[in-house]
Amino acid sequence: MPPKQVVKGSNPFAPAKSPRFWKNTIHGQALALLLSQFDEEVLHLLNHAGESLLADAVFVAFTLLGMLTVSLMAAPFLWAKGKREPAIDLVLSVIIVSVLIGLVKLAVDRDRPFESLDGAVQTISFYGLAETSGSSFPSGHAARIFTVATIISLNVRFPVRIVAFAIAVVVALSRVFLGLHWPTDVMAGALLGILVAFAMARLGTFWRPYSAFRHRVVALLGRIRMAR
Repeated sequence: MPPKQVVKGSNPFAPAKSPRFWKNTIHGQALALLLSQFDEEVLHLLNHAGESLLADAVFVAFTLLGMLTVSLMAAPFLWAKGKREPAIDLVLSVIIVSVLIGLVKLAVDRDRPFESLDGAVQTISFYGLAETSGSSFPSGHAARIFTVATIISLNVRFPVRIVAFAIAVVVALSRVFLGLHWPTDVMAGALLGILVAFAMARLGTFWRPYSAFRHRVVALLGRIRMAR
């Protein structure tokens, strides 16, 4: 791999390419510059795809946990522990956060690191990772896995909470390691995931219609299972 180089102004958070509402003020331009510098420095610190076969395999395995279909597999874990209504929260939270991520991506339309820093970001071709397309901001993988970690942590004992968030952190880091996201992409995705998960968990407590809906879904799934 060629040595990494910071390409000035190639990050969409750089002042020359920052969102329109940032260009109108000195403070906005200063913030854009700070974010640009932070993103590029942390990216080059963590982006080592292709240097170690073992590291590549580990981070690819973790990054797959952030896929929509894989993250939904955490619901049966809660269901099996008797946390059936939280399992419904998890499924709905993951779906909702995925929709929100899609909407934000359409609005922001940010280039991915390997697109902005051509030749200075290391990627691998396994599973089409180097061909990943679409807006970089925010990270859907980070959003989904932190949604799952938050719902799980609200319904299990302390040791499992630590494991859930440790996995979420590694999944988020894998996106930067593989050169697919800027650090601020995964930070924003993680924050959105946590907020959506907390909102859905509290919704069942404070809004009776949603609580009744969860109860009906749990009862229906229970009858389907007994019918088998």
